[in-house]
Amino acid sequence: MVSAASKPETKPEIAAEIERIIGYKGSMGGDVLHITVPRNDVHVMTMGTMLPGSMGMNTPFNFQIDGKNAAISGDFMLLPHELNPVIKELRANGIEVASIHNHLLDNQPSMVFMHFWAYGDAIRLATGLKAALNQVAS
Repeated sequence: MVSAASKPETKPEIAAEIERIIGYKGSMGGDVLHITVPRNDVHVMTMGTMLPGSMGMNTPFNFQIDGKNAAISGDFMLLPHELNPVIKELRANGIEVASIHNHLLDNQPSMVFMHFWAYGDAIRLATGLKAALNQVAS
């Protein structure tokens, strides 16, 4: 008998469409599709040390898939001038801004992190996230 923990995760069909829209492949953890969008255009230094993407210098998207719907959450990593255009796109697509803050105190360039949340049609929400991503230089 194979335990649930050792079974390979399979992606629902809608996950492939979400990946196509966002433009990045993701991985499944339970019924959550995790997509990490790198910020290859930004090289963050704090306290004299460069921080790699694996230290949170990226934009993660999470889609908890529920049939054709999804609960989404994530954390945009933004340069200050990108903040308002991204907020405008998220709001236009029914995605709520949950918080705006920084994660670092002494970093160059200055970065702003913005958490978001929404529940609804997964494809519509993915399209909204892609519209917001299009406001970010990467």
